[in-house]
Amino acid sequence: MKKVILSLILAVTAMAAAFAQAPANPVAWRSNVKMQSATKGTVTFTAIVSEGWHLYGMQMPKGGPKPTTFSFAGSQGVKFAGAPVPSVQPVKKHDKMFDADVTYWEGRVKFTVDFEITD
Repeated sequence: MKKVILSLILAVTAMAAAFAQAPANPVAWRSNVKMQSATKGTVTFTAIVSEGWHLYGMQMPKGGPKPTTFSFAGSQGVKFAGAPVPSVQPVKKHDKMFDADVTYWEGRVKFTVDFEITD
């Protein structure tokens, strides 16, 4: 019985140590605004993905993982020209867990979208 309890304690400790190694936020985001005129510009969002992690694509199959999304719904005084465009195409791979082809980025990817100031 002591061996079973000791084994369980060691297993739980090992799992806790493994989870402690995961970054609190595996994707860091940066943004940059570049104005082309007094009322028009481009915003660039840069995703820096931690090693061993990935950022899912913007289009996912039904039943797959949640896609990367951008929402400008609450923006006032500015009109965005559609969805942000990624700097590189995502990797496409079959994911056994979702039994579907998914897309994702690793490392660093930039998303840009043009905008116009309306106020």
